[in-house]
Amino acid sequence: MAVQRTERALVDVIDSLHASAYGELEWSDALYRLRDFLGASALCVARHAPDLDEIDGVGTCADPDYHLKYVTEFRGRNLVWNAAAALPEQALYHEATLFGGSALRRTRFWNEWMAPQDMVWSIGAKIGEAERGSWLIGVQRGGDTDFDEADLQALDLILPTLRRVVSIRARMGVFSPGPDLSLAALDRLTIGLLVVDRGGAIVTINAMAEELLAAAGAGLHRTPSGLRASNPATQRALAGLIDLSCRREARQGGSGGYMVVGSPEQEGCDLALHVGPLPLAIAREHDHAAYAIVLIRPVTGAPVAEHSLESLFGLTPAEARIAAAMAAGRSISAIASEQGCAVNTVRNHLARIFGKTGARQQSELVSLLHQTALPVRG
Repeated sequence: MAVQRTERALVDVIDSLHASAYGELEWSDALYRLRDFLGASALCVARHAPDLDEIDGVGTCADPDYHLKYVTEFRGRNLVWNAAAALPEQALYHEATLFGGSALRRTRFWNEWMAPQDMVWSIGAKIGEAERGSWLIGVQRGGDTDFDEADLQALDLILPTLRRVVSIRARMGVFSPGPDLSLAALDRLTIGLLVVDRGGAIVTINAMAEELLAAAGAGLHRTPSGLRASNPATQRALAGLIDLSCRREARQGGSGGYMVVGSPEQEGCDLALHVGPLPLAIAREHDHAAYAIVLIRPVTGAPVAEHSLESLFGLTPAEARIAAAMAAGRSISAIASEQGCAVNTVRNHLARIFGKTGARQQSELVSLLHQTALPVRG
């Protein structure tokens, strides 16, 4: 089988695997790219475990009957992976090294499962140990052309990247059929949150961070290279904080840093940032040792949700509207004009707000409202 294995093709495969760490569509695309790079007809990455209910994974075949037959009949009899699971981590195999010569070809597993699926030849590797079982990759090729040493070397080039991506995906639970609840929860925040590597490349980002970085006039952007500030001096400061947070001593001490990224185009779009290390315990668990957490919010602060004020302080809807406007920096006259009422009406509502919140003056009220406002989308 003619295979184009240029340096560009290798880089494309590795890039696609990195991009697949957190997305299902990207993961599927990466496996197809890897299959083609290896000159294979089929490819599967899965956890192979003694408990047959504990096998997660994905392959390049989308035929549901194919998977159902494997799960119901051949999963526990996968002779290739049963043997490969005993190998050291990152060990490559060719079917002949596992079984010797053509021994596999005389088994029911090969004749009734592999051969009918055009899995005539087989290579693979043990990616690493899992909590229960092992992560493995199986690569198959149909036709008359067996895999050779060059194919094994090509797979070996990919293994370190594949191991890291599988580790991230497994620990995030993205192999599971359910939604990624962690990311869904982060998307509810009104604070932007990113995880970046030492070079600023974005590993994960929540919805609020996406909005803040895409806003017109923002001095901070998401670029193909990662998180970048428009101003060169600000970018140097940001890169320094990220680099510092990725160092081992920072992860052990839990230190971080703060900065403000000004908008070069629009007043009022300044962003406050906190850049800190991923906690050491989490870094160890998630294999993110050289990553940093970046928290972003507008300097002006997020709007205070009216419904939260009703719940927290027992305010009426009208009182909550006035309190939220006060927290946003509006004057009494401006609030009266915006809400179409008299200034004295606003003052009367404000007096009742003071009584319910315990605040004694406007500055104290505004401070209290911002302190008690939760950073959650309404």
